[in-house]
Amino acid sequence: MKYLVNVDWVEVYCRFDPLLSKDMFGNIFGETGKHDFSLVHREYGTRIYKDVALIIYKGIDFATICYNPLSSFDNGGIMHPGMCHVKLENYWCYREDWLVVLNHAFRSFRINPMRISRVDICCDVQWFACGMYAADLCQGLIKRKYYKVHQANWAAHGKDSAKITWNSLSFGSTNSPVFTRFYNKTLELKQKKDKQYIRECWNVVKFDQDRDVWRVELSLHDTGREVIDTETGEQFDITLEQIANRPTLESLFLRYASHYWDIRKNTGEKRYKCPQLQMFPPTPQLFRPVQRPHLGTMGRTDKLVLKALFEIGTALPNRKEKLLMLKAIKLYQQSKRVEYCTDWEMEQWKKWAVFAVSDDDNDKTARKAANYDAWLRELERDM
Repeated sequence: MKYLVNVDWVEVYCRFDPLLSKDMFGNIFGETGKHDFSLVHREYGTRIYKDVALIIYKGIDFATICYNPLSSFDNGGIMHPGMCHVKLENYWCYREDWLVVLNHAFRSFRINPMRISRVDICCDVQWFACGMYAADLCQGLIKRKYYKVHQANWAAHGKDSAKITWNSLSFGSTNSPVFTRFYNKTLELKQKKDKQYIRECWNVVKFDQDRDVWRVELSLHDTGREVIDTETGEQFDITLEQIANRPTLESLFLRYASHYWDIRKNTGEKRYKCPQLQMFPPTPQLFRPVQRPHLGTMGRTDKLVLKALFEIGTALPNRKEKLLMLKAIKLYQQSKRVEYCTDWEMEQWKKWAVFAVSDDDNDKTARKAANYDAWLRELERDM
C-alpha cells in the first residue's frame, strides 16, 4: 500500500514577549533575523483581532499573524493584549524545514508559542490496505454498502451529470474537536489552485498517474489535540515537534484513523458488529486520542449552571464567601477551555464584579472584572 502522511494546516496560539513595547512591529527583529523576515500589513482584521499581517521569509510568503485583540485587558476586555495566532502558509506545510523556520520567526519576533490551535493531518492514498480503491469506498459509503463508525453527522458533495459522481464526504462538525474529510484531492487541484509542491510529493511516493489520489484529512483543534501515552498514561497536547517528525506524525495519524476512520462492511447487523475493514497498515500503539465531549464553548447547560452560581453568590452573606464563589466560577470557565468570551459571557463578568464587591467599592473595581486574574489578586490583598 502506498500512502503519504503530511500536515496541511498548522495554526499556533502565541503571546508576544511581555517586555515588548506597545508598537509590536516597530523594532522587534532579533539580531539574527532582521534580514530574513519582512511584514506586509493587511487592511483588514478578524472578528477577534484588529490587525493581520503577512510574514515573508526571504521573499517567500511564510505565515499569517493575527494580533492586537479587539477585547484586550488594556481596553477593558478579557483577552491578553499580547495574544496572537500564527498560521503557516500551505506551501511550508510540505517542506521538511518548516519548524526550523517557524522557530526562527518566533525568536525574531519575540513570540512565545503557547500551544497548537489547529492542525490538519492528512493521508493521501489511492488504494487502501484491504485492496479497495478510494473512489469505490466513497461510492460504497453513500450507498450504505459500508459504514463509517463514529461521527454520525455527515455530508456529501458531488456532481450531477449523466450519473451522480460523489467526490467529497465530511464527517462531524467543523466546531467539533475532530473533523474528518474524505475527498478527491486530484480533482480539487484541477478545479481550484494546482499546487505543484503536492504533486512533487506524490511523485516521490510513485502514485499511479492514471488514478486519482484521494485524501483522508483529520482536522484537530481544542480537545482533539489531546493524546495519551499508552506506556506511561501521561496525557498531553500534540506538540509542534511531534508533527514535524515524520515517523511520529504518521503514528499519530494512524492512531487517530483507527478511531475516526473505522470502516465496516454492511452485513445487515448493527454497525458495531459488522466486520471491520483494514484501511491502513497496523501501527505500534504509542499514543491514543482522548475521547471526550467538546469543551471549548459555553452551551445552554453551562449558562444555566452559571446563572445558578450567580444567584447563590448574590445571596452569600459576606465578601469572603463571595470571593470563594468567584474562584469556583473561574475554575468552571477554565474547565471549558475558552480562549475568548462571547458577549453573553462578558456581561456575566460584569455581574460577578457587582455582587463580589462591597458597598464602598467604586465603579473602577467593577470595571476591572474583565481582567479577572488581576482583579482576584486585588480582592485577596484586601481580605
